[in-house]
Amino acid sequence: MTQLIDFVKNAALYALTFEANVTPKPGLVDRNNTGAHQDMTLSMLLKSAETIAPYIGACAQSGLDTKKSPFEIAFHSLQSIGLEAEKAMFKANGGVNTHKGAIYCFCLLAGAFGRLMGEGEISAEAILKTASELSKKASFGSLETARLFPSTHGDFAYKNACLSGARGEAISGYPGILHVALPALEDALHKGFSENDAGVYALLHLISKTNDTCIYSRGGIHGLKLSKSLAGEAIKGDFLKNAERMDIIFINKRLSPGGCADLLAAAMFIKILIQSKREGIICE
Repeated sequence: MTQLIDFVKNAALYALTFEANVTPKPGLVDRNNTGAHQDMTLSMLLKSAETIAPYIGACAQSGLDTKKSPFEIAFHSLQSIGLEAEKAMFKANGGVNTHKGAIYCFCLLAGAFGRLMGEGEISAEAILKTASELSKKASFGSLETARLFPSTHGDFAYKNACLSGARGEAISGYPGILHVALPALEDALHKGFSENDAGVYALLHLISKTNDTCIYSRGGIHGLKLSKSLAGEAIKGDFLKNAERMDIIFINKRLSPGGCADLLAAAMFIKILIQSKREGIICE
């Protein structure tokens, strides 16, 4: 069996690499182009994934080590590791924010997974509920604090349009993962789609149903509504060709569903964790 920290590190790397390589992804960096990003490339994303994966593994171990501690103490331990991961990411990519949102999400999920070890079979619901409890202990305060002192795309979106962003998604128990990304991903794979095509399918579902504050920060409410409408229509037909058409529109309008990309990667991450725990691959 594989040690927890090594397994979670490898699972995170796989999930982040999977998301980076999924093609086509409207407005995002993929194997076709750099989407709406002029400061980012696929090689940068892959390098960033390799850089931050060990920290995510460390978060799982931290979750296990603080299993008996209050959520607040457990969160602060994860936060410390996450901040180190951010520093490493910026250093590796010359200051470019390639995975800041993913670091926040993956550290919470890995910490939650570690905290649940030893409790028998672990479900997606249990991981996401535990991650939610951890996120509520964030030292930077509530969503109302974000409205008063905005510092991220999500904070500004909450201040201007009451869109809660990554923090709100976490506090709510990641409904975008549980009710959108995971079901769409598993449905597509069950139908025989390749991992790549299943990734495109799940991403379109996410864009159509979630309030991505990365899209909002670039296109406002109009851009968000347009993105949802296009993605909803894309799913109904040849979704791969439709995604390519969406990519052109997103690039021209500088729209980037970065939040949805994080949720797609997180869905794959959770899928791997649950399946491997069920098969007894992980050693605590």
